Parts: sequence; structure tokens; C-alpha cells
Amino acid sequence: MITDLLAGLREGGLEVTRPILVVIDGAKALGRAVTDVFDHPVVQRCQLHKLRNVTDRLPDAVAAAVAKRMRRTYHHPDPLIAQAELEALARELDRSHPGAANALREG
Repeated sequence: MITDLLAGLREGGLEVTRPILVVIDGAKALGRAVTDVFDHPVVQRCQLHKLRNVTDRLPDAVAAAVAKRMRRTYHHPDPLIAQAELEALARELDRSHPGAANALREG
């Protein structure tokens, strides 16, 4: 179904032979359809969905601080530093909240 929708866009004239930015929520079926239909997709996970996936696995007291830190990192002007900060956060979460750490790393 998802593949059919994307194929319909392609058949309707959407240029997919060049790189195209696709922002997805992390659904595996959607990610698979994007890579099956588009020639050179550049896939970006939706930051809001990522934030929710991580904080839903945390106690409320910790979730607020982690969400604030993730938002600050998402706004960092240097993507390499931002990536390093998210990796550091995942390592910190590994100790007490491995499910949240895994959610942060996935995708």
C-alpha cells in the first residue's frame, strides 16, 4: 500500500532519479518503501517522533531533562557536534534506561 502510493507519485511525475529528502517517522514499512521506490533517497527521521520515542521510555522526572537536551542538540549549528552530543546522551542513558538509549540510536 505505501509502496503503491510512492510509486504513484513517481509515475505522476515526481523526479526521483536525483537525491530527494524524505522525512519519516521511523516506521519500517515506510522506510522500506522509500528505498524501494526512490533511486537516491536521503532519509531523515522526524525529530518530534524521535523525541517522543525516547521520552516515552523514561520516567517523567528524567524525560523532561532529556527532551530539553535533545531539542538543544537538534538546534546546534554543527551537525558533527550535535551527533556527538546525541551519542554521549545515549551512552549516559545506557546505564539506567537502555530502552531509551536504544530508541535514541535507532534510525
